[in-house]
Amino acid sequence: MAKNLTPGPGANTIQHIAALSGMHHRGADRVGIYFPHNIALLRLIRPLGIRWSQTHRCWYGPLTPAWIQKLEAVLEGVAKVDRRAL
Repeated sequence: MAKNLTPGPGANTIQHIAALSGMHHRGADRVGIYFPHNIALLRLIRPLGIRWSQTHRCWYGPLTPAWIQKLEAVLEGVAKVDRRAL
């Protein structure tokens, strides 16, 4: 018999966490984006112009309020954005 795997009412559908952290990289202040490897999240945020830092082992973008708001808007409903380290 097949089980119903549909989340019930009130179930939290956000399953991913993207942690943001301020950092200095390549001569400028950046925001590091840390999350477990996930192709779906990458496809959402790559159009924002993120780059990979092998040094910091994270994706990063410019450390500006406007850019962070764009990132949060793209991830809304898909991933929880943790800004505590900014």
